Amino acid sequence: MKKYILLSTVLLISASMLFAQTVNSISEQEFTFSSGQKEVVKIMFIDVNAANLEMAIVAYFKKNYKAKVSGIKKTDNEFIVSDFKATDIQQKMTSAVFKVQELDGNAIFYIHYKSDGYVVSSKNTPDIYPSYKSMSEKIGALAVAYSYNDVIELRKKDLALQENTLSGFIKSENKQSDAIDKSTNEIKSSETAIKGLESDLAAQKVIVLEKVKLVEDKKVEISTLNVKSLEKSIKEVESDSKKATKEIEGVNKDIASKNAEIAKLQSEIVTLGSSIEPINTRISSNASKIEDVNKQIAEFNEDALKDQLKMLEKDSKTAVSHESKFAKSIDKEKASIEKNNAKIKDAQTEIFTLKAAEASKQIEIDKTNDLLKALQSKVMKLK
Repeated sequence: MKKYILLSTVLLISASMLFAQTVNSISEQEFTFSSGQKEVVKIMFIDVNAANLEMAIVAYFKKNYKAKVSGIKKTDNEFIVSDFKATDIQQKMTSAVFKVQELDGNAIFYIHYKSDGYVVSSKNTPDIYPSYKSMSEKIGALAVAYSYNDVIELRKKDLALQENTLSGFIKSENKQSDAIDKSTNEIKSSETAIKGLESDLAAQKVIVLEKVKLVEDKKVEISTLNVKSLEKSIKEVESDSKKATKEIEGVNKDIASKNAEIAKLQSEIVTLGSSIEPINTRISSNASKIEDVNKQIAEFNEDALKDQLKMLEKDSKTAVSHESKFAKSIDKEKASIEKNNAKIKDAQTEIFTLKAAEASKQIEIDKTNDLLKALQSKVMKLK
C-alpha cells in the first residue's frame, strides 16, 4: 500500500507541474539550417518533449491545410512543409521549413515561413507576420495539449491502479467480515456444544455418585458377611454332632449290655432314656443349624460378590473417566471460543485499518478525477 501511495504522490506532483506548462518564450532570430541561415520564429517549451512537438506539427498542417511534412534527408530533425494555402491568413501559397531540438527534456521549435517569395518576418511582412506568429503559437498549444494527453493517460492508468487497490481493500474487508461471521458461528456452535456437554456432565456426575454408592454398599455387605466365620461355625456344629453320635453309640452299647439285666436295671434304662432325649434334641438342633448355615453359604458366594464389586468399581472408574472426558471437551470448546474471539478482534482491527486505507484511497481517487477534469478542460481550451 505504501508503494501505491508513493506512486500516487509522485504522479500528483507531476500533474501539478503540468498546470504550469505553457510556451516559455516566442521570439524572432536568425537560425542556421543545413541549407543556411534563415529568419525564424523560435518557440521554447517547458515540459514538452520533441516527440510530442513533432507529432503536433505534422497533425496541425495535415488537419488545417492538408500539407505534407517530410524530413530533409541527411539532416537531424529538420523538416519541410509542402506548399499550402493559409486561407485564414491570405490566398497566396506558403511554404515552411522547421527544426525541432530538445534540451533537458524541453523542446525548442525553429520555423521559417516563406509566402509569395517573401520571407515572413516582422520586418519583411509586418501585416501578415502576427498571423503566422499566431499559427506558430497554435502549433505550440497543440504540442502542449499532446503532453497533457500523455499525462492524462498516465493519470488514467494510475486511477485504474488506485481503483484496483481500492477494490482489493474492499475484498479484504469483505473477507475479514466473512471470517468474523464464521468465527461467530463457530462460537455459537461451541457454546451449544458446551451446554450439551455440561448437561451430559451433570448427568454423568449423578451416575458417578450412584456407582460410588453401589460400591460402598457392596463393600459394607461384604464386610458384614464373614464367610470364614460361617465355615468355622459349620465345622464346630458338625464336630458337636459327631461327638453326640458317638455318645449315642456308647449309650446304645450300654443298653445292649444291660439288656440282660432289664429287670434289674429297669430304673437305669429309664434314666438313660431320659439322658438320650436331650442329646437327640441337640442333634436335631445342630442339623437345623447346619441346614441354615448351608443355606446361607448357598445364597452367599464370596467370589460372586467380589466379581460384582470389581464390576461396580470398573463402572465407577468408567463413569469418572466420562466425567473427565466431558470436562476436557468443555475446556477445549472454551479454548475454541477464546481463539475465535481473538480472530474476531484481529479481523475487526484489520477492517478498521482497511477502512482507513479505503477512505484515504477514495480521497486520492476523487482528487485524481478532479485533476483529470481540469486537465481535459484545459486541453479542450488549447484545441
